[in-house]
Amino acid sequence: MESIFGGLIEFENEQEMDNFLLTINKDKALQIIEKQIQYLIMNGGFTLVENYVLYKCLLKLKQNENE
Repeated sequence: MESIFGGLIEFENEQEMDNFLLTINKDKALQIIEKQIQYLIMNGGFTLVENYVLYKCLLKLKQNENE
């Protein structure tokens, strides 16, 4: 079992992870970034202000994606 971001995302093996990354689309890429941010927040990686800035940036990216 391969996992990243403290187990927030898991793959059966390294090959599955490699295949996922080779075929990743924009939606999945955003989900991965969200999980990475979630992991950093859970581990105290950002200040409250930094969390807010990242949140607003992700909202903007998602808004642009939906338009």
